[in-house]
Amino acid sequence: MVRLIKYVLKAIFPPAVLDRIWRLPSWFSSVPARFRFATARLRAQFLGWEELDRLQKKYPYPVSISDPDPEAGLEEGRRRAKRLLSAIGDPERTQSFLETGAGNGFVSLALKEMGKDVCALDARGSKVDEQVLRAGVDFLEGDVMDMPFEDGSFDCVVSFNAFEHFMDPDKAVREMLRVLRKDGLLYLDFGPLYYAPFGLHIYKCISVPYSQFLFDYDMMMEYIEKNDLRRPVVKTLSKWSVRRYQQLWRSVCGCADIVYMEKIRGYEHLDLVCRYAGLFKAQTSDFEDLVVKQYRIIFQKK
Repeated sequence: MVRLIKYVLKAIFPPAVLDRIWRLPSWFSSVPARFRFATARLRAQFLGWEELDRLQKKYPYPVSISDPDPEAGLEEGRRRAKRLLSAIGDPERTQSFLETGAGNGFVSLALKEMGKDVCALDARGSKVDEQVLRAGVDFLEGDVMDMPFEDGSFDCVVSFNAFEHFMDPDKAVREMLRVLRKDGLLYLDFGPLYYAPFGLHIYKCISVPYSQFLFDYDMMMEYIEKNDLRRPVVKTLSKWSVRRYQQLWRSVCGCADIVYMEKIRGYEHLDLVCRYAGLFKAQTSDFEDLVVKQYRIIFQKK
């Protein structure tokens, strides 16, 4: 019966509408948290040490915190590169690529394996893997907000899971558009956003979802120290809300068209929003911030 219903719906509705239909059960599961959030009174005082300890035991980090296997990282880079080429369409006319916030450089390496001309840029050169350099990927250590490239240097600029770390997203996106040729494509795929469950990016040591809403940051660092947990890598975070990103996308429409945009939502851990709604509401007035965890967006330069 379920298969028959799905078959009938596919025959009636276009894929975009079907996608919304499939997400309806998840949306309805969020209704209690939405109601508690909407009716909550603001609460300014963070939770204490004992509550952090209790929740840390309730939400253990499920994945090994050892350094990732380079081969697994390369396979992920290849998957991302394939997704990129599939998303931008007509990959044959898109030959020159710049990856910003390249990290280990595995996406750039995968594009190089596919015959593309690739340059990778990251603020920390120490992160790039030796395989990437040996393959001939041009790697530069530098600031995405002030790149050493001439206008119109690339067919495509791409960034995976880095844009949320750029401290001035407005300047960064305009700089990435600057180095694109006319009709070139900018592909951003990034998250978790700051207000999402793991948006503080310290989940390998403080594994409590939404910890940025619940606990004082200095207390969390003290907890890490006293419990001999793996200290988080110092990261930069823009701490932008969904609304601010939306405003940014609209502001660049004079020089680039949005050809694709997807806000990826997740409805896990909303029990914490229900229980501590006042703490969440004290830091954001928009429930959308709590469930949008990732953006995928493609611009085409005019």
